Amino acid sequence: MKCSVAEPLLWKPKRLLDVSIRGPKGAQGVRLCDGLFADPLSEYVTLSYCYGTAKPTRLHRKTLPALRQGVAASNLPKSIADAAFITNELGFKYLWVDALCLMQDDPEEMLIESSQMDKVYSGASLNLAATASKDSQGGLFYPRNVSALQPCIVDLPGGDLLPGTYYCLRSTIWQDLIDRSPL
Repeated sequence: MKCSVAEPLLWKPKRLLDVSIRGPKGAQGVRLCDGLFADPLSEYVTLSYCYGTAKPTRLHRKTLPALRQGVAASNLPKSIADAAFITNELGFKYLWVDALCLMQDDPEEMLIESSQMDKVYSGASLNLAATASKDSQGGLFYPRNVSALQPCIVDLPGGDLLPGTYYCLRSTIWQDLIDRSPL
């Protein structure tokens, strides 16, 4: 039997954040790069989050030079900094975030690029979602009740019921953890 490997999708968004850069003392950084010049075989990650009322750093004509040069992740909103960290830790080089990859003060570009959101998200290898954050400063990591995720384990030796080990979760777990979140 011969295995076949799917040909990687070569399309990339217009801009991506390179999360592999390091600043002084090894601090995590991000650098805006042109999707045309990104490694064609590298995959990318997207971030879904709420802007909220916070005014996060955004890509504008004035911020373009600094973002192309590279900025410390610690200077970005927490949800974006966390996403850069996770992207890098998972072994991906590129991250796409709307606020930093779409020119926010160019209505024509926004119109063109927003029409390609289906490609941006479907072309990503992974989408990170800041589901519990009300704004971009909330981050991706929250303390939570892990017992809500731990199944109740029931071993049935037999009798009137089918014997085996059963893992039981609350029927409302998805609603409790996802549907009721801000995102």
